[in-house]
Amino acid sequence: MPDYSQVVDNSTKGRFVAPGWERASGSGGSHGGDYALAKAGSDAKNATFRVKIPTDNDYGVYTWYTTASENASAARFVISSASGPHTEKVDQTKEGGMWIKLGTFEMKKGERTVKVSPS
Repeated sequence: MPDYSQVVDNSTKGRFVAPGWERASGSGGSHGGDYALAKAGSDAKNATFRVKIPTDNDYGVYTWYTTASENASAARFVISSASGPHTEKVDQTKEGGMWIKLGTFEMKKGERTVKVSPS
């Protein structure tokens, strides 16, 4: 993998969109002081993180979330890779407050997305 990193979170201007998600703070395990959340039963749509890939190559994709018993036990992350969308499920009731690797994916240069389902 190339020696390259990029962090996109809920406060990255122009790189994060989450219709119907709420902004929250105060959790000791959040990255950057606050985070976005979709409450069960809300009309929230997918949260989209936009990343700019500098060159065609394989890239590690990670997530960071706060741990809470009311979090999704099978949160779905959809990564736009060179071979098409790839879905990873994550139990967000465990292991939060640190970087969790979703996998390594072949990416093409340009704009790519990681989407998170609110359900």
